[in-house]
Amino acid sequence: MNSYGLGGRMAIALCGVSMIGAAAAYAATPRPGTFTGKVAAGYSAPQIQFKVKNGQVTSLLARMFYSCNNGPQTQTVIAPSRSYEITSGRFKGKSTESIAGVASETVWFEGRFTSATKAVGTLRSQTVGSGETCETQERKFTVNKK
Repeated sequence: MNSYGLGGRMAIALCGVSMIGAAAAYAATPRPGTFTGKVAAGYSAPQIQFKVKNGQVTSLLARMFYSCNNGPQTQTVIAPSRSYEITSGRFKGKSTESIAGVASETVWFEGRFTSATKAVGTLRSQTVGSGETCETQERKFTVNKK
């Protein structure tokens, strides 16, 4: 019989669980360059691409499907003009831009680098204007360095 007791065994179990969570949340420092890949509900090739330069994700371009007012799906291209700072291998941001003064598009973009050459994350776009709301819903993506 050991001397850990119930409290000691629980502490050991909790420590093991927290170590598993930390490993799953690992984020790496990316190499500069172009990353391309797939996004759920994407079309054409590449479905998503961006560049890593000077500690930022830049030049995001994604080809996705969206629906307006819950109607049929149509194709859209998402290309916000902003950059996203990389901190500890992670990036996250939201941008809202005007479209010809008649609509606005909001993009939510976040992810983490799982290695120097691979990233995973989510992307969502919503455009509102002229009595319509067009939505991609949140979609997962995976990219690799070219």
